Amino acid sequence: MNVDLARTHAFRLAFIARNIAFYRTLASLGENYTQNFWIYVSNNFLDMAVLEWCKVFGSRAEETHWSNIVEEHDAFRDNMLVELSLTREQWDSYWEEMKDYRDRGVAHASLTNPPTRYPHLDNALHSSAFYYRYLVEELRKAEENPLYLLPGDLMRYYEPLLAHAKEVASVAYGASREIVDNIR
Repeated sequence: MNVDLARTHAFRLAFIARNIAFYRTLASLGENYTQNFWIYVSNNFLDMAVLEWCKVFGSRAEETHWSNIVEEHDAFRDNMLVELSLTREQWDSYWEEMKDYRDRGVAHASLTNPPTRYPHLDNALHSSAFYYRYLVEELRKAEENPLYLLPGDLMRYYEPLLAHAKEVASVAYGASREIVDNIR
């Protein structure tokens, strides 16, 4: 296994988790927004989460696709589907939803055929956490201190990150709530 590539993948997966946490935090405030600023910031976190997830789980042609690290493709995929409680058909449908949003809404924005809904991110988060655990195990076999600047477990990292983001967003949004968005 290429240790540098595996570490790069781990950083990308942590980036996905951060973007999901930040998106969910701001989305929870969404009904109260009085400025476009918060809507755009929130949507940017969603877009980055989807874009980065697709780099890892999208096309095998991507240099950053998981299949470039994992040797046993079928076993990895089967174990991930069990972990996510998904059938192959459900995974394929989710994959299409994420890729469609990326293709028509983020990477190649379609004016004539835009995406009709935002993707749910639970499977993105949990597939990222599954792959992250795989990488951590492989990195621990290859190095004495493989997790330099990386969390030991992605979900244990995500939960306090989400709580912290909610605290920060609440204060930031509260401080800007009275600012009127009148820019047209």
